[in-house]
Amino acid sequence: MNAIRYKKRILHPAEASVSYIPEEVITNKLVKFLGILLTISLLALPLVACAKPLTLTVKAPMDGATVTTPSVTVKGNVSTYKATVTVNEAKVNVRLVWRKEYQASVARKTSYFERAVTLIGGENRIKVVATLGDEVVTKTITVYYPSFE
Repeated sequence: MNAIRYKKRILHPAEASVSYIPEEVITNKLVKFLGILLTISLLALPLVACAKPLTLTVKAPMDGATVTTPSVTVKGNVSTYKATVTVNEAKVNVRLVWRKEYQASVARKTSYFERAVTLIGGENRIKVVATLGDEVVTKTITVYYPSFE
């Protein structure tokens, strides 16, 4: 025969009221609480584990291009509009825009940036940096602008 064990609980210290609660009830509540806590943590885990890494794509100008104008517009995308982007150490605004995917006939959001850069005669290195928290992605492209002397 199983005996029910009780745990003493003081209801009101001033009145010295005492109540007894079966240990089984306390254990069941604790198990239920731990189960809920485990469920919440398991649901949150995929959100953290599935975070996509920061990516940076420079669409224009092409690396190694020779241009005939004294300035170029650097254009590109980052994987999130929350990233901070700089072009040659100058901060650039990242915009969230909808782009139509022609192959799939679906509109998708993309984080887009652009910045005009003034060139000097000869080789010009353009450094684009995207930062999000601890993640840093850097792309360097070289553009040639012939000097007409």
